[in-house]
Amino acid sequence: MVKTVESKPVATKDVEKTAAEKAAENRRISKMAADVKKQVFELEEGNDQYIYVFRSKGGWWKMGQYSALFYANIVCEKLSKRPPKILKDSDHFSTFRYGVISKKDLQPLADELKKIGMRRRKITPAIYAFKFEKPIEKGIITTLVQAKEIQRERANKLVDTQLIFPKMHLAIRDVMKMIWYYLEKHRDNMAKKVILPGLLEKAMSLKRTYSRISNSYLAAEEGLVILMRTANDMISDIAFLMEIDELSMTDCNKMQNKLGDIVHISRVELIKIRRKNGESKTGDPTTSV
Repeated sequence: MVKTVESKPVATKDVEKTAAEKAAENRRISKMAADVKKQVFELEEGNDQYIYVFRSKGGWWKMGQYSALFYANIVCEKLSKRPPKILKDSDHFSTFRYGVISKKDLQPLADELKKIGMRRRKITPAIYAFKFEKPIEKGIITTLVQAKEIQRERANKLVDTQLIFPKMHLAIRDVMKMIWYYLEKHRDNMAKKVILPGLLEKAMSLKRTYSRISNSYLAAEEGLVILMRTANDMISDIAFLMEIDELSMTDCNKMQNKLGDIVHISRVELIKIRRKNGESKTGDPTTSV
């Protein structure tokens, strides 16, 4: 009797191949966009005469940092046009502190800038420069930057008044984004429906506790202990999802590692505070936790 070997259906192979090719293409596009933005980020250093426009993901063209300030406050005034809103740059890498402006098409923007004598110059296929007739005065740039900073302060004045423990702030933000992503994409099964919403609530608790410490509504030492306990509980919940195979080990480890950073930062800061308060340098700073 001849033993037959089952082969995977061709259709399934095609689907897997298509998904892999799409993922590879998305990675290529993301890397290309990151490389372009990094180059523009360097061009914006000390920029006082150009509006740089660069190709971003999704077919959009963007301008950021000084270019965004110049366009919204100088170009639009010359064109007697209502300035667009400068949006916060949410990218983790090469982040434009003063925000970004997005444009769907480059040609209408080029036609618009041409009206005031600003012609485009190609730097790369993904980056173009529009030059002012003369450099923008330093005093004007300072005024624009200060106005933007005041706007940022007004937007944040009710939360996180002081950016204490900067690494903690970044770690909490990353955890919130991860939890939100998994809640949106992976809540089909019962455990995910039960546990993931709880994780989201705990992630919000991390943010609230940090904000209370930042605004002096909660003592730093007490708040750090709460952050440590909450992060530890979340690590335990995520481990449960991994143990029952509801989330992959890779996905769980990503979240646990970031939560581990919060626990570690809390311990380090507690040591600093308790040493400053005269506690023994050799004692365990978390014995009362």
